Amino acid sequence: MAVVPSPTRAPETRPGNNFTGASIAKWLGVKAVTATAPDSIQLTAASTDVCVGVTAEVIADQARGDVHIRGRIPCIASGVIAAGARVAFGANGKAQAAVAGDCVVGNAVDAAAADGDTIAIELSIPGGMW
Repeated sequence: MAVVPSPTRAPETRPGNNFTGASIAKWLGVKAVTATAPDSIQLTAASTDVCVGVTAEVIADQARGDVHIRGRIPCIASGVIAAGARVAFGANGKAQAAVAGDCVVGNAVDAAAADGDTIAIELSIPGGMW
């Protein structure tokens, strides 16, 4: 497991509402759910999903929590990611190295060697995605 450095500045956050029927773990990518209440979120399911941020904490079902939208933040990787690689969030909200056609949301600060590793990502969600 990679060592996650402390953020150089506080990440920017916004609220997210979870109405998925289950808790959403921290450090996973989420997308907006427009058919529910304002600011509703769920885990990304594919790397082409428009990721609106990364959970800053466990968000219980029917609860509101913080979602990072910019800054250096920890994320859970789905597999190998090289330091400096462009990153997207795929199945189960896990970070992965981006390929053509993915929704790129930042760059890996350090490397991941395996599924479940925690790495730092410099997250930069484009404005207006949520």
